[in-house]
Amino acid sequence: MNRVNDHIKLLESYKRNEPTILADRTNTAGPLYPSLNLKSHTVTPFGLASMLVLKMPLDISRSPSEVQMYELAFEVLHNEIGRLKRCEVQQVFKTRLMFAVKLMDNDQFETCYLQLTKTFVEMNRMLNVTLNDSETPSIHQMIQSIPYTKEPAAFNGIIASFHTVLLQYLFKETKVLTTPDQLVESMRPNSNFWQWFHSLDSDSQTKRSPTLIKLFLSYTQYPTNVSVPVGSQICCLLITLMFSKFTNSVPLELILDNLHSTIDRLISGNRLEPIKKQCLPFLETPQELLLDHPKFQSVLSVFGRPARLDLDQLTSQDSIQHFNTLINNLILSSKEDDATRDFSQLESILRNSNLFSSTSIQNDSFIKHIYKLVSFIIYSDNAKYYEYLPVILKQFKANDSLSLTTVVVEILDLIVRFTKSLDSKMHHELLYTLLTDVFKLFYKKLPDNLNEKFLNRIQDISNIFFQTGINVFELSFKASLKHWMSSIELEYVILVQHETAQQNPLSRFESLKLKNDRIVHKLINNLSFLEAQEFLSNSFKIYNDNILKSSPKLSFFQKEKMFAKTLDISLKLLAKLIIKSSKLDLVLLSGGSSQLMTLIVGNLFNILASTSLVRKNEIIGYLVETYLLSNTDTGLAIYVAFQYFKIAGIDIQLFKLKPNVTVDKKSCLADYSHLFISFGLLIVCLQNRQVNQSLITKSFDSLLYWFQKKSLFVIENYEDDESLLSLEFEILSCYVSYASYHGLFAYSSTLINTYKSERIFLLSSYQKSFLDGKLFDLALELKSLEKANALLISNKKQAESLTSNLTGVDFLESLEWKLKEYRYLINAGQTQEAETRFFYLIELFSHNEHLQLSSKSMTRVKLVQILILQSELLWLSSVLFTHSIPHQSYKLGRMSLKILQSLVKKFLPNLSNFTVHEFNNFKWQVSRLTMKVLEQLINLFACWSLTKQVEFYLNEFNKFLESHNFPVVFCYASYFMAEASLLVGNTSRASEFLVQADTIHEELQVTDYLLDLSHLAAHGSYFMAIDEMDSATECYRKFCQMYDTMMCANQIDHTTMEIKDMLSNGMLRQFRYSEGDQILIKQLCTGFEVNLILYASSLKLEAINSFRSAHPLVKLAKEYYSHPYLSNDAIIQQPRSSFRDDSDYEDLIESCHTDSLFYMYHWKKLFDICMLFKHQLDERGDTCKRLLGMNECALSKAFKLDKDVAQLKEGPNQILPDPDDIRILASQSRAYALDFNIVAKVRSNLFPEITVIEVDICSVTGDMLLSYFSSAEDSVIIRIPFQPNTSWKVFKDRFNDIIEASAQTTNQERTTNVRTKADRQDWWKERRELDLRLQKMLESFENDHLGALKGIFSPKNFEPNVLEKFSLDLKEVLNCNFNKETELFNSRLFLALGNPKEWSSSDELNKLIKYVTANKLLDVEGESLLIRNLLEKYYDSDQQPQDQHIILVPSKDCLEFPWESLPILQIRSVSRMPSLEMLNELLARSSKTRYSLKTDKVFYLLNPSGDLTRTKTTFKEKLESKTKWKGITDERPTESQFKEGLRNDLLIYLGHGSGQQYIKSKTIKKQNNCSSSLLIGCSSGALKGNNSLLEPYGPVFDYLIAGAPMVLVNMWDVTDKDIDKFTVGVCDFWGLFEPYPKEMNICEAVARSRDLCTLRFLNGSAPVVYGLPLYLTH
Repeated sequence: MNRVNDHIKLLESYKRNEPTILADRTNTAGPLYPSLNLKSHTVTPFGLASMLVLKMPLDISRSPSEVQMYELAFEVLHNEIGRLKRCEVQQVFKTRLMFAVKLMDNDQFETCYLQLTKTFVEMNRMLNVTLNDSETPSIHQMIQSIPYTKEPAAFNGIIASFHTVLLQYLFKETKVLTTPDQLVESMRPNSNFWQWFHSLDSDSQTKRSPTLIKLFLSYTQYPTNVSVPVGSQICCLLITLMFSKFTNSVPLELILDNLHSTIDRLISGNRLEPIKKQCLPFLETPQELLLDHPKFQSVLSVFGRPARLDLDQLTSQDSIQHFNTLINNLILSSKEDDATRDFSQLESILRNSNLFSSTSIQNDSFIKHIYKLVSFIIYSDNAKYYEYLPVILKQFKANDSLSLTTVVVEILDLIVRFTKSLDSKMHHELLYTLLTDVFKLFYKKLPDNLNEKFLNRIQDISNIFFQTGINVFELSFKASLKHWMSSIELEYVILVQHETAQQNPLSRFESLKLKNDRIVHKLINNLSFLEAQEFLSNSFKIYNDNILKSSPKLSFFQKEKMFAKTLDISLKLLAKLIIKSSKLDLVLLSGGSSQLMTLIVGNLFNILASTSLVRKNEIIGYLVETYLLSNTDTGLAIYVAFQYFKIAGIDIQLFKLKPNVTVDKKSCLADYSHLFISFGLLIVCLQNRQVNQSLITKSFDSLLYWFQKKSLFVIENYEDDESLLSLEFEILSCYVSYASYHGLFAYSSTLINTYKSERIFLLSSYQKSFLDGKLFDLALELKSLEKANALLISNKKQAESLTSNLTGVDFLESLEWKLKEYRYLINAGQTQEAETRFFYLIELFSHNEHLQLSSKSMTRVKLVQILILQSELLWLSSVLFTHSIPHQSYKLGRMSLKILQSLVKKFLPNLSNFTVHEFNNFKWQVSRLTMKVLEQLINLFACWSLTKQVEFYLNEFNKFLESHNFPVVFCYASYFMAEASLLVGNTSRASEFLVQADTIHEELQVTDYLLDLSHLAAHGSYFMAIDEMDSATECYRKFCQMYDTMMCANQIDHTTMEIKDMLSNGMLRQFRYSEGDQILIKQLCTGFEVNLILYASSLKLEAINSFRSAHPLVKLAKEYYSHPYLSNDAIIQQPRSSFRDDSDYEDLIESCHTDSLFYMYHWKKLFDICMLFKHQLDERGDTCKRLLGMNECALSKAFKLDKDVAQLKEGPNQILPDPDDIRILASQSRAYALDFNIVAKVRSNLFPEITVIEVDICSVTGDMLLSYFSSAEDSVIIRIPFQPNTSWKVFKDRFNDIIEASAQTTNQERTTNVRTKADRQDWWKERRELDLRLQKMLESFENDHLGALKGIFSPKNFEPNVLEKFSLDLKEVLNCNFNKETELFNSRLFLALGNPKEWSSSDELNKLIKYVTANKLLDVEGESLLIRNLLEKYYDSDQQPQDQHIILVPSKDCLEFPWESLPILQIRSVSRMPSLEMLNELLARSSKTRYSLKTDKVFYLLNPSGDLTRTKTTFKEKLESKTKWKGITDERPTESQFKEGLRNDLLIYLGHGSGQQYIKSKTIKKQNNCSSSLLIGCSSGALKGNNSLLEPYGPVFDYLIAGAPMVLVNMWDVTDKDIDKFTVGVCDFWGLFEPYPKEMNICEAVARSRDLCTLRFLNGSAPVVYGLPLYLTH
């Protein structure tokens, strides 16, 4: 390598003119340059260059430096060429060309090009050709070469060699240096290239020709650097023929075949004329050489240069000789007349069969002359000669001894090529005849000549037929059909050749299909539907006979896949055909083959499914009907049903299958019978609204059998037929969706687990994730938290992969797992983690690009998916916030329901691009989710004791169920609704739900233990609610027994059982529960036990000791049952419980807060039981006050939620909540925290002259509970047992009977029959009797029940110092140790008895002494006398008590009772409030010194219905006299007008009812400072839901919730005359129209006005005041 570098340095010194001495490198030069042995000699660059180029072998393979060395050497010799001899110059040129070749071999094209340009320059200089020295010669200049000169002749070979190397360079170089047309132009016969080539001696020409031939052939066949135009290709081929003059190695046949194929393409594309001029110069030399070659003659004829042939002798026979002579004369004729004469003679000979005898037809010379004649006819321009061609072909056909020799084949090929040049529109009949005859000649000899070339010839004829049919379509439809049919027949001939078919049948069929499809397309556009069907049937039947039937090893599914792929265009054309024609002959298309018919119909379904065609259903229905009439294979029918099932936007009812679905053993799908029977049965189930449980069971049985018994079959076939696994998966998905929709969760779980266990290694990651997701949902439906958690863990990566770079599909899949995780956290009670996840998900749905509903890329299908996920998120969030933020929980649930309803109304009906499975799946998801949301809303409002909302959503739930048919789910829902109906006190409706559920439950063949548990729980609760304790206890016993069995189900080995046994024994409902799965199931047990306690009229429930729940109510009830309260005549309980001090109660309350199953309506029962443990006379007030707070918390929180729900706001298009709003609400969740210090708060805001009395009935013992407190006195609770054989229910029933009887007398049916005087007398008699009954009932209640304790209702307000002195005296007399609050309260009871001088007896005094002392005193009479003296002393003094106002707070059981009309309260100032917390809010907004009402802003509604004439007459003048007041008379108000009336100081409503027919309840509750209201209408204060465990509701509560300080209402129906009197009295006494002499508050005015009623009690007791005792200020 050092030697090479030294040489380079020496050669480079030439430029600097510096002689260099090479050092002695003998030892190192040896192997590189053995002939160059320089020893300390002075070597010049020229000498070194001469040695390297002239004496050394050329080798540049060792290093790049060698190339540089030779470049420098050639440059030196180029400059010193004058010092070289001629022979040395020639050697330099030769070496330099060799150097260029080697550079090309090494892909050093740039260096090679440089050497070629320098060689070209040197050659021009040697030949004295002048070049422009300033420019490097272009490649085009070099191609055009040096002009030819004879001297010096020695350079001829060098220049020819240069031409060869230059062409090699052009054909190898990847850069385009010249165009093919420029290259061809330089190769013209008179070009410099050919002149130099002709100057070579013959040996050199022969030697160089093969190389040049290969170069030009490769240029036409394998161009790498440029696309060679067709004209240039033909010229290059002709150039190769020009070399045939110099060598025998020219591949003539190959070149001529290429010429023919290229020219044929030009002819068919009408592109020959533009290139004729370019090609003609290259025809001269080949014409001279190849005149007699038939193929070349045809080439010449194409370019319009027919050859003049030398005729040879044919035979010695006269006829043949004469024929030969005529042909020669014809060819050589120069006149038209001579040619005509020769032809007329030839015609007679041609038609003479003797000429075409067996002897002559086998004579090669004779056949050659026939060829000459055919050539002449074809190449002549006289069309009248064309008619002789059919004559010749006819003679050929008639002679059986004709062999397809080379010349005969050339004749036939010549005729075929001739047909290509014919005008098909003018000569289509001739063309058809010629091609048909040629084909018959080929086909006749085809078995003996079967090879690819002959099949290509037939293909060529088919192509001409096809193209001719296209060309003449507009001219002759019939001719087109004839040509097209021939084309397809020829394609079929090619296809059925057994050797070819075995080699590549599909490639041959492809040609047939493409032609057929183009034909069909034109026919359909021409509305030629019948003909189009015939051509399509060709494709289908040929494919079936030659492709499908020849592949017996392929499964049906593989055939279906191949069929759809191969015939995709044909099938689309068929779909287009049926869309346009609406008719289809399936038998014609399929040739009667059921399999082919199924493949056609199935694929048509798939194509039609993707269209939005309006008539799609009609067309598909026609297809189905036609198919079912023609098909006999039931297995294939089910498969078509499966394909039909996947069609978008169709009705499943169109495809009818019989219930007895079977698959015949001869069916091609017999191996898959169980799989298809299962799906067929599922289709039948889907088609029938009435669910056939037997079919569901059979379907399940077949599918489970397939998964278990056919697993090996599937695994063995999967590698070759993965569509089978896909089919299985789709059917499983359909079944699981259907079964889950119908509540068959255990069945679905069994199927999926079986499927997964058998095919786990065959499933894709998506399929595994999908099935795990289904199993997760099923696990939670089956209340199996542990299994759900295990599935979450196994799919944790899926849930954690939620990133924005995921595709839309993957993102939604990951999002679903996030929601599943969220659902698990909620079900598992992990509230804090769930809340964190909630905010994350809301942010995600709000801002992630994949979830933006307004995105332009959002498809309708994806939109529905996202909306369902959003609805699920909102539902779960509603569950999460049930206890902490209930109004937000409602908002979330309502938003979820709104989305689902929108999906049902707007989206699902318009999803025409959904398949049946997709549509059903979405529909089922929406339905199930709707049920869950409705259940949640019912649970939410039940939890917070809102009866009205529970009733509303119960009705919604019931209406929803009526429109669906899913027996198991219907049973679940009906049992749920039965229990909800019991909560709202509607036992009759609960009974209806139970009856309809039991009717279905008894007939169920498919069920599970959870449903059975729900059945028992609902019945147990119902029996307890109707006081059938034994039946309830029996239900609980069975419940526990089934619960224990259910939790042991995991011990049963299902795998060893036969499927039929599992089904018949109901084993599949025994879902495998583990110990960790008991959390949610125990909640069922807890709920049942709590309901039994709640509905029990008393806690004499023997089963209570066996209760298992840790629920606070259950624990407390069990404690009480161990030490029950037995006495009916003593107020003090005998035993003490384990609750010893306030800390025990605080612990109990805390446990209630933390128990998610502790609802608001549980507090009442808890309070009642706690009160049985408390000694109300020796306990401090703190505990009593907390218990009072416990008792009324349910109603107060219910009112708050009712208000908050009414005031909820949301945007018009809001779908998701604002997370910031929820964070704020969560931080303010204390608003719903229970306040057990409410008594203290009320006392702090209470007016000094007001006493609050709470009235309640103990739900455990039935005793009356009264609590009393004022601003000066702390609360005291008193228990009043009812006398034997009586109870609160007895009094309440007596009262209700009176009110119902009164309503009967005032209804329209009764009053319209009062016509005569006698009728009126009877009517008044009945009314007065009812009035008297009510009066006596109230007196009886006060005297017989309250007795001596009625003093608690006394309105007398005793001075504190007097009360304290009296209590001290009383304490000395009774000698009892009471706390201060109890002492004062007892003193009040004794003082309330009044002045003893006015008594008729001391019985009440004696009873009170016994009550207070709990019967501990032995000398009651003695003590009675002492107390009597104390009372006389008090009443004889000057300090007499003043009347005070009483606010009653009745519990829901006591709200309907007219407490204000008890004798002790009849003329007193009394009002009522539904809860202490509402009272406290009202007090806090009012003045502490005086409750006053201005009359500046008053709004009235008088007779809005227009039918209360008397009322209008009574009040119109009075109301209108107040000019500042506003109002409406005799006119129905709008809601906005009514709403405006609520914003005044006072609203006066004088009409029917409360006016709720004019304004919505929600609108009222939205107000914050509602006006005080006089609602003087029948039953304006009536409440609903009084029998409910929840809280009642009514219009009066709406006004109080809206902040009304006072509301006057009627609790039942009254007559207008009496109530008008009453109203006038109220207005007068209150001073509404004119100031009254004595100022009264509204309650005093009401008490006075009751006496104005004719029926003092029946009508006068109905009006009551809610709120504060307001005074008017004018």
